[in-house]
Amino acid sequence: MARGDADFSAATLLRQLKPWQALPLSDEPDELDAYRRFYGFRPDTEHRIGRLAIGEHDIAVQAFLPEKPVGTAVVVHGYYDHVGLFVHLIEHLLDQGLSVLSFDLPGHGLSSGDRVTIDAFDTYVGVLRHVVTQVMQEDLRHFPGPCHLLGQSMGGAIAMEYVEQHGQAPFRSVTLFAPLIVPYLWKLNRIVFALAKPFLKTRPRGQGVNTDTAEFQKLRSVDPLQSQILPLQWVQAMVNWKNRFIRYPERPDFAPLIIQGTGDRVVDWQYNLSVLRRRYRPEVLEVPQAGHHLVNENAERRARMFAWLDAHIAWRNDA
Repeated sequence: MARGDADFSAATLLRQLKPWQALPLSDEPDELDAYRRFYGFRPDTEHRIGRLAIGEHDIAVQAFLPEKPVGTAVVVHGYYDHVGLFVHLIEHLLDQGLSVLSFDLPGHGLSSGDRVTIDAFDTYVGVLRHVVTQVMQEDLRHFPGPCHLLGQSMGGAIAMEYVEQHGQAPFRSVTLFAPLIVPYLWKLNRIVFALAKPFLKTRPRGQGVNTDTAEFQKLRSVDPLQSQILPLQWVQAMVNWKNRFIRYPERPDFAPLIIQGTGDRVVDWQYNLSVLRRRYRPEVLEVPQAGHHLVNENAERRARMFAWLDAHIAWRNDA
C-alpha cells in the first residue's frame, strides 16, 4: 500500500491521545494503526504516542523503539511538517539500533497551537529542551546514550539555536538537513512581506515542489495534517530569529553535519551554507539536483545520504 492510501482520521487520533507517561503506555489509541498505515511506518515497529503539556501547548510526542536500543536519536521536523512525514529517516535510525524520539512542534501536526505560526522561535527551542530533559533524560532505559540530534529545515534552525542557548550536550552529533536561515528569494520576498504586513495576517501557502518524488507529492496532497496558509506572524518570528542568529559570534568548536540539495528552491541554500561555514566547522554533503525535503527524496538519493551519515557518525558506543 502506498503512503496516503489508507483511511486515517486525524481528528479521531487527536481525540484519543492520552497524556504522555513513562513507557510503556498502558494502551495505544485505536487510530494509531491507521496513522502508521497512512504514513507508511512498518507494522512491526514498537510505537508510542501521547500528549505532553509544555507551557501553553499540548505537544504530541512519539517514540519508536527497537528491542534493545544502543542509542537515541531526536528528530525535529520542519515548517508545515510533522512526525508522520519522516518515516524513511526514522526507520533508518531504527535499523542502526537507535530509539527515535520525535514530536510535532506547536501549531503543527497533532500538537496544539495556532496553525503553523509562533510568537518566537525560542518557543520551539523550549519545546525541544523540555523533551530532551523531561522525556529522554528521565527514561534512560528506553532512550540510552549516545544521543544524536537531527533537524530538517526549520528543525535545523531549532537545533542550531538549541546549541547556541544550551550547548551541544547531551548530543554526540547534530545533523542539519537543508537548514533554514533565510528562505529562497528572500531579498525579493522580504519586500513583499514588508508591504503585506500592515494589511494581511496570512497569505496562501506557496506550492513549490520540495522533491521530485511523486509518492511524496501525492502524500502531501491528501495529508490531513497539512496547512495551506502562511501566517505573517511566523515570517516575523523567522526574521527576528535570523537577525539574531547571524550576529552570534563564530563557534569553531561546533561541527555539525549538513546535507543540502542543490535543487532546493525553498531555502537560499548557497547563502545559508556560506553563513554556516563561516560560523561553524561543518562537514557538508551536497546532493546534486535534490530538492528541499531531503528525507523524502528517491531511494537512491536517500541511500547516499544515509550511507554518508553512517560513515560520519558513531551511532553507538561500540561503533
